[in-house]
Amino acid sequence: MVGKDDPIILEIGANIGQSTIEFIRVMPKARIYCFEPDPRAAAKLRRTISAIEANIKIFECAVGDFNGMVSFHQSSGEGDLKDWDQSGSIREPKNHTIVWPWVKFQDKIEVPIVRLDDWALEQGIAEVDFIWADVQGAEIDLIRGAKKTLQNTRFFYTEYSNDEWYEGQINLNQLYEALDNFSVCRVFRMDALFENSKLMQTGDSNSLRLHLGGRKIKAGWKILNISPGPGVDFIGSISDLTQFGDCSCDEVYASHVLEHIAQNQVLVTLAGIYRILRPGGKFCVSVPDLDTLCHMFINPAATPAMRMHIMRMMFGGQVDAHDFHYFGWNQLFLFDYLQQAGFNKFERVESFGLFKDTSDYKPYGIPISLNVLAIK
Repeated sequence: MVGKDDPIILEIGANIGQSTIEFIRVMPKARIYCFEPDPRAAAKLRRTISAIEANIKIFECAVGDFNGMVSFHQSSGEGDLKDWDQSGSIREPKNHTIVWPWVKFQDKIEVPIVRLDDWALEQGIAEVDFIWADVQGAEIDLIRGAKKTLQNTRFFYTEYSNDEWYEGQINLNQLYEALDNFSVCRVFRMDALFENSKLMQTGDSNSLRLHLGGRKIKAGWKILNISPGPGVDFIGSISDLTQFGDCSCDEVYASHVLEHIAQNQVLVTLAGIYRILRPGGKFCVSVPDLDTLCHMFINPAATPAMRMHIMRMMFGGQVDAHDFHYFGWNQLFLFDYLQQAGFNKFERVESFGLFKDTSDYKPYGIPISLNVLAIK
């Protein structure tokens, strides 16, 4: 992914070096800068790397949006885990104590804190290949203090939560909004990988990130819509992509549009998307999940009004000629059609974190979208 033998890696929240060891194993020539504010973990980290012949530097400090000293909530545990040091944060714990009640935050200490932009300037680091961050709820603090550094960072990997484990912790969508010029590579259950779209596009000025059926203008993306309108760059149907060349797109995004394609055109449509993607290109597709909607519809607690709403999510709102659903999608159908179209690598994901749209819609508290990331 990084594409070089000696990348510059910033490991923010290195703890005792669990990931550091893996980085060196895969990339022995990597230059790694480790940040760890908890003195207990930092001591273990130094012992971990003492036996490794590698280019690793340790900075015993937190990373945030100012320079100086900051209160750090140290974590501990119970029983065999009484020395637990993996959950400390500069932000006060909130729902973390509910999700993991055995993790305690009984001690608060003062630790140094740095802005990454100031640190990078002092260290003479102009470009970064990979930032690995596990800052326990302080993601926005890290980002605010690293605006310049992130502009010249290729990949950003971070833990996230949609449940505010710590006071003021931002969720995945807010995280994406805060990361200017970054797009999502992969979303995991509690982690997400972002890539710098601006840096990735410099190698090929003709490559596209194409939003099918979109309306919202977003830097780095072009919009294809069947109807003209503000922000629409290309007019046409997603079932006919002949205006785009082979391997011309880095990424294609389609949220709640595939269900509007006639059943006999679905395979042609997906094959067309496969054709225009470059090797390794990403197809982010979201459709209403028929399995979920059926369960919601037959729920005895559903009111008539709720059932009408759910039925319209199945068959379309039908407010105009383009608002009809012709295909009911579930994971079995979508995976099968993706494979027939040529995709061999695909997985269901919780969210893409790219656009605030129906892919993250949760009526009645239930996510109704089937979100799949497919790689050519």
